[in-house]
Amino acid sequence: MARDGSGNYSLPQAAFTYDTVIDETAVNSNFSDIATALSGSLAKNGETVPTGNLPMGTYKFTGLGVGSANTDSLTLGQAQNSGFLLIGSVSGVDTITGALTPAITAYATGQSYKFISAGANTTAVTLNLNSVGAKDVTKNGTTALVAGDIPSGALITVTYDGTRFQLNALSLLNDTTPKLSGALNPNSNYIGWSKGADVASASPCVLGTDGNYFDITGTTGFSAFTVAAGILFAVQFDGALTLTHGASLNLPGAANITTAAGDEMLCYSTAANTVRALNYTKADGTAVVAASGLSSQVGAFTRDISTATGTQAITGVGFQPTALIVFAAGGGANLASWGMAGSDLTEVCTNDYSGVSAGAFEFWNSLIRVDVSSGNVYIGALSTFDADGFTISWTKTGSPTGTIGLQYIAFK
Repeated sequence: MARDGSGNYSLPQAAFTYDTVIDETAVNSNFSDIATALSGSLAKNGETVPTGNLPMGTYKFTGLGVGSANTDSLTLGQAQNSGFLLIGSVSGVDTITGALTPAITAYATGQSYKFISAGANTTAVTLNLNSVGAKDVTKNGTTALVAGDIPSGALITVTYDGTRFQLNALSLLNDTTPKLSGALNPNSNYIGWSKGADVASASPCVLGTDGNYFDITGTTGFSAFTVAAGILFAVQFDGALTLTHGASLNLPGAANITTAAGDEMLCYSTAANTVRALNYTKADGTAVVAASGLSSQVGAFTRDISTATGTQAITGVGFQPTALIVFAAGGGANLASWGMAGSDLTEVCTNDYSGVSAGAFEFWNSLIRVDVSSGNVYIGALSTFDADGFTISWTKTGSPTGTIGLQYIAFK
């Protein structure tokens, strides 16, 4: 037995004694065992190979040569440089070929390599390494690449998934349709917009995909944009043309707009080729939709001034007023009042006070007031402006009698 299983070697025969006859069988037994032990040891010239694992007992191999075949050991320097993972001799932008050193003979799931692109891709991409075979290059799983996903001169990293090469981190940077898994936090910075190439007016007007702010040239009117769904964009018009309001282009005021040079419009595509104009700004500062004019309504009602204190709702105005003028007059010479009220319900009136003081007119802080005689007064105060009219709160003092007619004009 050359070794004891723990790497220790002992001669099989007992030590020979000085000045005694040595038995040839014992000597030959020792020599044979030594030869067996040497044959089981590693020769420094590489003539022997291990037949089992070599535990290093916390020690390390030093002075390693640089591996050059895929069965060679790797030095720490090679691992740091990662040169064996860099694809060389890269050519092609859509049908890409390259070579690894040492060469691979097959693809394996999980392999990751990198290369510097020879140019920007123009369509879907394949990659063929060491002539092993062309495999699709995809993003976000199985999605084929589109033009520009691989920029010219960019450092690209790919991983083989068993069927295809998938773009790694670069796909997040160059993906033209990235998807968020939550709200975007700009970290106290702004989100920049890009100006795309000028767009010639046409019907429909076809937007580019190279930005989100465009100058629209020409004078051809249109009623629709050609644009993908969910796009926020702005346009500036370089001249006069007619925008036609409709289902595909929802304009402010639900009316057509004639543009002028310098006019701008902010839009959002609620669906593909369906756009809502969120804002339209005219270069001259005028409003796109003119402010609505003053609305008014005239009406009349009556009140028996012998009626006890209470409220009276006037309806049929057609809107909620913001101002009111009321004229009141009765059968007697002294029953007359002229009053008005504003949106904050502040009210004033002038009345014929001759029932109390001959030939007198007085000012009051109420909407309506009739003084039949001294101590016999009927006062109407504006209580509320209502959705279809207004309400008056009446106060009776003394014993006034008769019926007054009232005419009003309500404003909005």
